[in-house]
Amino acid sequence: MKPKTLSAALSLSVALLLALTAVGCGSHLDNGSVDHQEHQVTVPDSTWKRVSAIRTFFAHQSVGGNLLAGVRDLQEREGAARLPVVDIGTTAVPGGPVLAHLYVGQNGDPMSKIRGFRQTLEGGLGDTIDVAALKFCFWDIQKDTDVDKVFEAYTQTIADLQTRFPRITFVHVTVPLFTRDDDWRAGVRRLLSMDVPRTLDNAKRDALSERMRARYSGREPIFDLEAFEAAAKREGGGIPYLRPEYTYDGGHLNESARAAGAATFLSVVARASTRPLPGSPAD
Repeated sequence: MKPKTLSAALSLSVALLLALTAVGCGSHLDNGSVDHQEHQVTVPDSTWKRVSAIRTFFAHQSVGGNLLAGVRDLQEREGAARLPVVDIGTTAVPGGPVLAHLYVGQNGDPMSKIRGFRQTLEGGLGDTIDVAALKFCFWDIQKDTDVDKVFEAYTQTIADLQTRFPRITFVHVTVPLFTRDDDWRAGVRRLLSMDVPRTLDNAKRDALSERMRARYSGREPIFDLEAFEAAAKREGGGIPYLRPEYTYDGGHLNESARAAGAATFLSVVARASTRPLPGSPAD
């Protein structure tokens, strides 16, 4: 074997050995083993009073389902069903205050989510809703996603809907994340200064979230789901990752995290609502 070839082979072998050693020393995350129950979340009565007096529409997929399960958890914990949570894909839209939700579009196709959101509101729901929000899934935004195209379609759709339904307050939702990939393959790629796909995916998700913040912060309400999910330390050149203690599979929220996320979501919705509460002077 030639010296250069031997040197390259030895370098690769050392990299593989180091990566496998790191895995053996516990760098691989067991996301299902973290007890995160110490964070007991409560929702102020003022928030419940506000969200229970309005009609909210939330378009989403699976992480949104986690958040809605968190809303139910919070209500069960307090022993009071203050807010009906209704899947309008399977049940007729009820009258009165409600948190109506719908699984829109197809995961991996952000444009289908945007179209589904528009079509649902324009199909009649928009005339009866006070607050509306569309949440993308982490699968919608990946390393090959044209973030500029998605953002342009989203902002144009929101602008059109705001014109058609001026009574609705739209809440903008940043993109959920995935955990840092610490398996042996990712370890080897980092040692060889190669890109890690999950890092590239999260970079694109963060790019869309940053565009949302730049466009809407200080002007329109934002539920910053990314900020809620992200570990305080942003690794990989400033790329955020989902906190491992918040998830059971690297992407979806576990029981304690979904309750905390739901409390944050309800707080944003409550602040977003401009409808007078029953019994108020403006009612």
